[in-house]
Amino acid sequence: MQFHKSALLALSLALSINMLGACAASQDPKPEESKPPQQEAQAPLPKEPDPQNAEELYAYAEALERQGQEEKALGYYVQTTQLNPDHLKAQIALAQLYVKFNRMDEAKVAYESILRLDREHAFVAQYKEARLKYYSALNIAQNEEYEKALQLVSQAPRNTPLDKEIDDSSQKWKALIDSRQEDKKADEILQQASLLAYKGKYKEAIDLAQTAPNASTNSMVTSRVEQWTKAMQEQDKGVQPIGPNNQGSNTTSNSNNSSTPPAPTGNTRLVNADQVNLRQSPYLYAESLSSLKRGAQVEILMDKAYESDGYQWSKVKTSDGTVGWIAANLLVSSLTATPPVTPPTQPRNTPPSNNNSSSGTGESREIKSDDVNIRRSPSLSGTLVTRAMGGTTVQLLDPAPVKADGYQWMHIRLPDGQEGWVASTFLSSPRQVAPPAVKNTPTPPAKPNNAIKAGYAAVRGTDINVRSLPSTNGKIVGQISGPGQVKLLAKKPVKQGVHTWRAIQLSNGTQGWVVSQFLSTTSQTGPAAKPTPTPSRRRYIRGDRVNIRKEASTASKIIALGVEGTPVTLLSDKFVKSQGLTWAKIRLANGEIGWVATQFIGR
Repeated sequence: MQFHKSALLALSLALSINMLGACAASQDPKPEESKPPQQEAQAPLPKEPDPQNAEELYAYAEALERQGQEEKALGYYVQTTQLNPDHLKAQIALAQLYVKFNRMDEAKVAYESILRLDREHAFVAQYKEARLKYYSALNIAQNEEYEKALQLVSQAPRNTPLDKEIDDSSQKWKALIDSRQEDKKADEILQQASLLAYKGKYKEAIDLAQTAPNASTNSMVTSRVEQWTKAMQEQDKGVQPIGPNNQGSNTTSNSNNSSTPPAPTGNTRLVNADQVNLRQSPYLYAESLSSLKRGAQVEILMDKAYESDGYQWSKVKTSDGTVGWIAANLLVSSLTATPPVTPPTQPRNTPPSNNNSSSGTGESREIKSDDVNIRRSPSLSGTLVTRAMGGTTVQLLDPAPVKADGYQWMHIRLPDGQEGWVASTFLSSPRQVAPPAVKNTPTPPAKPNNAIKAGYAAVRGTDINVRSLPSTNGKIVGQISGPGQVKLLAKKPVKQGVHTWRAIQLSNGTQGWVVSQFLSTTSQTGPAAKPTPTPSRRRYIRGDRVNIRKEASTASKIIALGVEGTPVTLLSDKFVKSQGLTWAKIRLANGEIGWVATQFIGR
């Protein structure tokens, strides 16, 4: 029975296998093994582009770039932009490829072209923000505010063509900050060393000064060390240092007569000016111990042993035993019968009052820039009295400048009565004084004014605007340039604001108005000046709070502050180099003319 069941089970299994095989045979035959898909064939390049067709050049460059021939594509993109500089897509493609090839200088040019075509395009958003912050930081750094410049430029977006310029400028500003801190540390050390030298401890003063940063290259440190070395040598020869309890004495003096003032010897001098200050220390604004009259005799303890504030100082002792310092140029071996015509300048302790008979030279100057430092002494380390603004009229107290720290310093009085010293570079040139009129000389009759008669005038300058109305608001109808002449119309000159306008006629018959300062009347007639073409001179300010100055100099008065995107007109293609910058002459939208560093303007 068990065997029967096993046989039935085997038979059933065999039948199932046969049925499965039959079903499989009734189905479709087994498909062949699938082959790997063939690679998609590259799209063929379009036909060779017409070299005079910008769109064909651009399409061909795109096709090359899709096939991975990027360097070849770059050349065709360049051709496209050369043929059509306003091709925005080609400029964007160029910018991307230049960045990819790390050609950042060329990438920057492409980015600037995109900004010129579309200032709000999303592609240049990061570059635009980086440029705004970078150029604003450059403008701030011009005023030596390096910490603020670094803080601003640190906020600039990265991964733009400006990265290298930003990094280079940041390193430069950090170095200047470090140098400034070193100078400050050196000043602090010199002040401490000067106190030691004042007490006669010259060796200690020299050792301390030489610990200052860059002591071997710092001119102030080396100068002081040289002075103190000389003073120490004089001290070794027999002159005792002056201390709090020692007013100095000659080592050759007899100790038995120490309480008696020494008799006049060859080491005495006479004061050669009235009311000379005997000062507690060798500085121009040190405390005055007494005032000496002309002819007063003093004993020289240290002759010309110290130099500061533009003077050499001698340590002296007066007849009553007081020890102090006097400017060496006020001491002489013998007096002349009459005082010198121009006595040596006497350092002042306090500003004279307005009713003082010594009211200075009578010559006035003007401050040429804003926030100019007025100092107590003619030195960069002099205490700050105040800051003067451009245009402030000051009075010279002494015609002779004092040279110190690489500058010529002038002694001045401000309108509020304060006195101080200012570097002469920040003062205007001397005003030309007209010679006095000769008395009893009849004035010749004035010549009749023939200016309004029809005639010709020579043109002075280039790219002078001719306007439809006698106003800077008038429409520009042409431009003229010298040399040449224009015909004057028989119309009366018109004064509008600060300008006087003359009516003229161009050679093409166009009539308009020109500011008279650009014309010079002449009796000779000649061909009219041809109107010059008016190419696109529109530019835009780069950066925020960009200084527009009256002249091409950082010392010149600021007439306006430009912000990013402010339109200006370039007046000349000839730039001026001054103080390490290149300056462009521009006209603002309100007609005002000024100068701006070229790095702050773009198309």
